[in-house]
Amino acid sequence: MTHQNITLGDAVYLYFALNTPAGDQDDGSSLSYYVRQAGDAANAAPFATSSPTLLSHASYPEGSYEIAINTTVGGYAANTTYAVFCEATVSSTNPNGFVGSFHIGPVPAELADVTTHGGSSAEITLAKLTVSGNDADGVIDIDNAGGPAINAQGSTYGVVIGGDTGVSVTSTVSQGVVITGASIGLACVGLGSSGLYVDGTTSGALIQGNSGTGLRLTGSSGPGVDIDGTTFGVDIDCSSGPGVAIDGDTGIAIASSNAQGVTITGNTIGLACVGLAGAGLYVDGSTSDILGNITGSIDTVNNGVTLASSEDVFFARISAIIDASNSQDEYSVTFYHNDEPIDSGDIGSSSSSGEAGTFVNNVYIRVIKRSDGTDLIASSLMDEVGDSGSFKYDEATNRLTEGEAAIVEISADINGSPMTWREWVGRDSEA
Repeated sequence: MTHQNITLGDAVYLYFALNTPAGDQDDGSSLSYYVRQAGDAANAAPFATSSPTLLSHASYPEGSYEIAINTTVGGYAANTTYAVFCEATVSSTNPNGFVGSFHIGPVPAELADVTTHGGSSAEITLAKLTVSGNDADGVIDIDNAGGPAINAQGSTYGVVIGGDTGVSVTSTVSQGVVITGASIGLACVGLGSSGLYVDGTTSGALIQGNSGTGLRLTGSSGPGVDIDGTTFGVDIDCSSGPGVAIDGDTGIAIASSNAQGVTITGNTIGLACVGLAGAGLYVDGSTSDILGNITGSIDTVNNGVTLASSEDVFFARISAIIDASNSQDEYSVTFYHNDEPIDSGDIGSSSSSGEAGTFVNNVYIRVIKRSDGTDLIASSLMDEVGDSGSFKYDEATNRLTEGEAAIVEISADINGSPMTWREWVGRDSEA
């Protein structure tokens, strides 16, 4: 028989052994235990009833039992004592036994005010901390003029927070979390791994501003965000959804009054966006251009950047060949939509089986003399070369003369919009 003192919410474990009247080990049958609340009337029903658990491992003797009582359920109360009885059937007898008792003490009082002074460190150990108040400066106010307000260090992790929701911070009238520092607001340094590692089954981090900005980072005299990593500045990985999902009337707003809005530098690659099953970088804006001025190069391997149709590029490759055998100058042009040649299915038609939505009509050539700016060939309609999507124009009369240079001007309607391209040509010998 034992007596235990516990705290509400703790588990109670009691043990007993069952023997026959002759003193032999026996598992018995029809075992039940009964919990009585001390002080109840003699005719009061048991507070709780259940069955003990037989310890069935071969190393335990027969008739070894455990009673486990969870005080978080069933209405157990603090400042109360409980007794446990047990009955069984063994060798046609029905013995009864008192197994033990336990007293439930109160939950530790919530911490109202703790002030530490002096020394190089202070330590507070709490099973549970609940803080509430109505103070404009905060219900937890930590001030340390000589160093960090909170300094968490560990051989493996500085701080570990777990739960269905690791950290939940809600404010109905203002910011959820405000972090300010004379130098750096938030510093997360991982000497051997990630500076900040956030993992969640649904979202790694959920930041929401119902009537304002979801996340606002400001730097009075430097970057709003300064991220440095030996391998990656930021490493975001998601197996079944976007690495980063940002939604709002304005998805991301970055403004700088005296420098670049965003500066990305890398010893090898400034920005790497890889989409194994889709676009590496997908940006969509319904009321404004997707990309503004970009300095540098964009690698479009494997659909690395997906642009809207408003960002399409059309260009023409123009050539002029002096055909001595046929005594004529042969002009040719091929049109390109981004990096793909426009095929014959897009020529002079309102529907297409080729470059969807790309239609070419009214292709004209004009050749302008370099010497005086007059027309060597007035504006003339060009002919398609078979069904190749390229165009030609042959001139046997108004030909380029030896040593003469000229401007070839090609004009066409692309997607209903007039476009013009020019190319310098010339000849150095007779033909």
